[in-house]
Amino acid sequence: TATIDRVASRYDPSQILLVFLDGIAREPHSVLRSVCEFIGLPDCLPEGSVVSAPVNPSADPSPMPETLRARVTAAYQAEIETMAEVFGGYAAGWLDGVPPTAAAATVRLESRHVEAIAARRARVRAQRTRMPGKIFCLSMQRSGTTSVGDWLESHGLNRAGSPTSVRTGWTRMWFEGRYDAIFETPEFQAAEILEDDPWWCPGFHRELASRFPDALFILLTRDPDEWFDSLCHHSGGMNPGWTDVHARIYDREADLRELLRANPGIDPASPSMLSIVGRGPHYKAMYERHIEEVRATFAATPERLFYGRLDDAGSFEALCGFVGVKRNPRLPIPRSNARTEGMRRALAARLAGGMS
Repeated sequence: TATIDRVASRYDPSQILLVFLDGIAREPHSVLRSVCEFIGLPDCLPEGSVVSAPVNPSADPSPMPETLRARVTAAYQAEIETMAEVFGGYAAGWLDGVPPTAAAATVRLESRHVEAIAARRARVRAQRTRMPGKIFCLSMQRSGTTSVGDWLESHGLNRAGSPTSVRTGWTRMWFEGRYDAIFETPEFQAAEILEDDPWWCPGFHRELASRFPDALFILLTRDPDEWFDSLCHHSGGMNPGWTDVHARIYDREADLRELLRANPGIDPASPSMLSIVGRGPHYKAMYERHIEEVRATFAATPERLFYGRLDDAGSFEALCGFVGVKRNPRLPIPRSNARTEGMRRALAARLAGGMS
């Protein structure tokens, strides 16, 4: 719907024809005929099955992995619900998971469609019981940051997560102390829910709480042993991300200096240079310290912090009330970025190779 808004803001709706991919697959001749009619071409369909022949088909016909399906559902749930309400047909099938027996493969856009999209968006926004300036997820990595982002994005909040952070270099900016550079980026200013790094980086929550007095904060925790086991599996037993940043976060800068002395010329920002297996007590202590520091920061203003357990489905239910959105009963509780069998095999192979 955002694309429809942008195009309809530049052109009269009558100049826009919506074409559903489902319709192309089911009735390609009808779609081509509608397109020709719309742009004023004569009905000159090619003979035979050339119109029905797949073009540029997927090289991998296997089903979408469930973890990816959950991410896509989260990203587009609000859009799909709007499309289903305004256009029905195939869009309603996306929502219910049941393709309609008959649906219009193309729709000539009208002003009423554009108005209906805006009206639904306003109606959903009006259902919010609070409108915080920002919502920061302070949970450490492997503590449900992506799940929180998926959950709240699927409930209609604008989200900035790990892909945005990587693309903009926010964590590197945090490392260098360039906080204003983070806050001035358009991606930061547009986001409502901000999850993943650098928000959980050491001490940053105090800066955020001071800079954004209207913001809300989320802290989900899990058993420290389970957390460290997950960290090892997802990083293959080595430090995730840039090594110099990781060393700062987890108080391993002395280890990094020793590594650099033994290996001159190595870029300290190179990824995965420090082993983390065998250092469980140190990492778990850092994990628990982060939780204690965040809770202490908001002890005087507990209404600003949502504190819950990742393994409690009720945490996600309660999050909706905390941020002021209406719980969507269609959505299952997310379990994003879960461990895969490939991760298990990779860590086992590394350990078998003699990692200390």
